[in-house]
Amino acid sequence: MDSTFLDALHQYADEKQTFLDLLDSQPGQPHPNPQEPQP
Repeated sequence: MDSTFLDALHQYADEKQTFLDLLDSQPGQPHPNPQEPQP
């Protein structure tokens, strides 16, 4: 695979994780984890 594509993908994933971390840091703003099915 093209390493440039992988680098961009990794950077996108890092930014997405940072965004999720920011959401988690906001008090009173619970949001379900899409990777964890809710009962």
